[in-house]
Parts: sequence; structure tokens; C-alpha cells
Amino acid sequence: MLRALYERGIVPDLLVATSVGAVNAAFLASRLPNVATADEFAGVWCGIRRSDVFPANPIAGFLGFLGHRNSLVPNSGLRSLLERHVQIRRLEEAASPSTSLRRRF
Repeated sequence: MLRALYERGIVPDLLVATSVGAVNAAFLASRLPNVATADEFAGVWCGIRRSDVFPANPIAGFLGFLGHRNSLVPNSGLRSLLERHVQIRRLEEAASPSTSLRRRF
């Protein structure tokens, strides 16, 4: 769908999302809205594995289960995935028109 929109010159004015949608929005906001971005986006999703986001760490899981950690799964996998594929560190750096709109008001 994203590729079809970009092929027709239709780009978002604003990206709003939660959960994994926010990860998708960060990826898209960090790039120019074109077909190459849509293709790269599809490539990331087609190549992702469970272990890329949720690395198996039995000790961390056990400590989380006992309440000695805040989670059962470390965030290192998701953090690494974001660092590899999202080309901005802060939302203010986003290519999305929404950031320029926000700055005007």
C-alpha cells in the first residue's frame, strides 16, 4: 500500500502511531517519501526474525520473572534494530512535513 501511495505522489502530512506502528512511523519519518523508501521498508519487514527483536536470554527472563528486572526480555534487540534502520535520533530531525508544521505553531 505504501509503495502504491508513493508511486502516485501521495505522502503523509502527519504520522501518528503506537506500538510497532510507531516504529514504522519512525522509519518512514527518517527518510524521503519515495518508492525506494517503501521498498527498503518492505525489505526490513521481510528480513526480520523473532530473535532480532526478542533475543533469547534465559537469565534476564528468569530475573524478570522474579521481579529483579523490569522486563522478561531485554530491549537490546529492538534498540539495535532501530539504530540500524531509523536514520534519526530525535523526532525533530524527521523528514516528515509534520515536524515543520509543529514548529510553525
